[in-house]
Amino acid sequence: MSPRYLYKYRPFATACDIERAQRIVCDSRIFFAPPCSFNDPFDSRPAFTFEAPVDEMKAYYRRLCARRVPHLTEHEVEAEIERIFADPDTDLRAPQGQSRIQDLHSRALGQEVGVLCLSSVRDHILMWSHYADCHRGICLEFDAGTDFLSRARPIGYEESRMLINPFRDRDEEMAEKTFLMKAAHWHYEGEWRLIRYGGPGEEAFTPAALTGIVLGALASEDTERRVRAWAREHETPLRLARAYPDQQAFRLHVRALED
Repeated sequence: MSPRYLYKYRPFATACDIERAQRIVCDSRIFFAPPCSFNDPFDSRPAFTFEAPVDEMKAYYRRLCARRVPHLTEHEVEAEIERIFADPDTDLRAPQGQSRIQDLHSRALGQEVGVLCLSSVRDHILMWSHYADCHRGICLEFDAGTDFLSRARPIGYEESRMLINPFRDRDEEMAEKTFLMKAAHWHYEGEWRLIRYGGPGEEAFTPAALTGIVLGALASEDTERRVRAWAREHETPLRLARAYPDQQAFRLHVRALED
């Protein structure tokens, strides 16, 4: 089931950090990041397997030709397949071909895909530490039921890497294994993602999708003043709150800020 709210942790350390946060709150525009910027070297960098009989490989290349060069005749397609198999740089049975396809895949990710990473939790100590400037930043609250977040999908956390087999996996399966699978170590993040197939960049959303802002436990008075000023500019009311460390246990409490 989808959570009621999804959260975006944001740092507040640099002028760029503050500007991006302001654009989210005041301009209703949010940045979809390139996968190459992620802090996990396995994230969106899938592993491949190329195991398949030759007739299955040829069927894959025929489908590829039909999509990319539909004007070719059947004879021309077969000739193109033979050329692919004869060249180690394109033959996926050869190490050179396998390495090349993985490099092309990685480069395409940086140019063709942007990702918005969100969390289903707003009070996780490590999330504040890693993504919100060591508890000095903010956490933005979004209504998960709005149209803007209708495309959000949960991350699957796995003990072993999911292998992509280009000869057998459908496009949807390859996309899921690439963008929606992470190591089990990251399960605490409770991550959900929106994928933008147009490259990294900003995307507009309905102002009502943003419903609140939580200040970190170590957020400064200046940060609070900025956030309050932004909230007054927002088209719809925003719930403002602050995280507080528990006095006896390793946990955070989120309490509403007084006007």
